[in-house]
Amino acid sequence: SAMPRTCSNAEAPKRLKDLEFCQNAPGSRMFETTKTAIGNYLRVSTTHAVGDKGIDYFMDAVEAAMKDNPGITLEYIRSLRLGTDHCRFSPSPAQLPRMARLGMWKSCAGGDINAVDWIGNGKYPDLYVRQIAPVRTAVQGGVRITSESTNNFFEGAQRFITRKTNTGVAVNLPEAVDRNTALKMMTNWSAWALLREDRLGSLQPGKLADYIVLNKDYFTVPEDEIRTILPLMTVLAGKTMMLKEEFAKELGRNPIGPQGREGISGAD
Repeated sequence: SAMPRTCSNAEAPKRLKDLEFCQNAPGSRMFETTKTAIGNYLRVSTTHAVGDKGIDYFMDAVEAAMKDNPGITLEYIRSLRLGTDHCRFSPSPAQLPRMARLGMWKSCAGGDINAVDWIGNGKYPDLYVRQIAPVRTAVQGGVRITSESTNNFFEGAQRFITRKTNTGVAVNLPEAVDRNTALKMMTNWSAWALLREDRLGSLQPGKLADYIVLNKDYFTVPEDEIRTILPLMTVLAGKTMMLKEEFAKELGRNPIGPQGREGISGAD
């Protein structure tokens, strides 16, 4: 779901609630599909749930499968590492203990902070602004947050650290995280959500030799400049896939792959 067609427990004016849409409510095809899949020992790796009520319905389906099939134990469910994508309006503080109990994770994009345009400014009650990408609260509550991105993931990291929208508005500042946490969201926590922490997420013996060389130091560049960090070299499984011209000159090599342009920008 996407704003305003989300599925939330929020109290709001009727004109806003009428725009909401819960496509995985009990009795729906999506609810029954999730329940059947879990009940037959399949992993539903993730579901799109911008609003908190959509997450509640997903957990309802999982727990219904556990009730119908005693073989589906809590330990087994936790081993599946079930998750939900997008955090423009979730998770809520009330559902974090339940998510943590089931061993769930949540993915967030830096652009999710822009949901304030739909939720803030008197549209939903002000208290729900605290439910916009509540990364810090979720992590403290035992729910890992992974970073999703279709663009420059360092821009996403900057949003999580500064909590500023693309127009410079600070949103829900208590949910800001430090650079280490944002880096974990992009690396080993994401690998954990994929059940591939033995192969991905960090540079260690036995894991894939996937890494990037950056044009700036992530840990020392000013917070408002994190988004300007770009790769100079990309290596996958030990093979150089991209080598920018300026770094190639330092190494005495020829450029490799797409060169791109400085100043990547985007919502994520």
